[in-house]
Amino acid sequence: MAEPLAGSFAAKLPAGTHLLITDGHCACRVYPSRATTVDCDDDEERRRYQRKGWSRSKIERAINAKREAHARPSSRPDLAKCFVEAVQELTTSGARVTLLAHSFRGALDEPFEVAGVESTPLETFLKMFGKFPEDKLVTIVG
Repeated sequence: MAEPLAGSFAAKLPAGTHLLITDGHCACRVYPSRATTVDCDDDEERRRYQRKGWSRSKIERAINAKREAHARPSSRPDLAKCFVEAVQELTTSGARVTLLAHSFRGALDEPFEVAGVESTPLETFLKMFGKFPEDKLVTIVG
């Protein structure tokens, strides 16, 4: 999904169209640097389920089911690959593409600092399978 991005996160980006890219819930499967290494944080999951009022046994069943689901090969499309292909298409079509990734623990408006700005040639971006550093503004140049 691509939806308009506004607020403090968008303010960190250069002028232009700002999009929040997700799988409909989270961006972890879309962000190439994390797509294959997203692990379930059991303690965070427990706290989240406890806030919902779930029982201890129901929480443990949910966490075990999630762990098993993460271990199975996915039949879903490779969203990170689709993301890289979209960046490639946009860049070669003449669009300016600047990326910013941040791992949120809370709301999209949680404060964070941009650690730097860099330009990466499209060829390098593709050779790295779309991986780019978090918390840096990375402009892909054709």
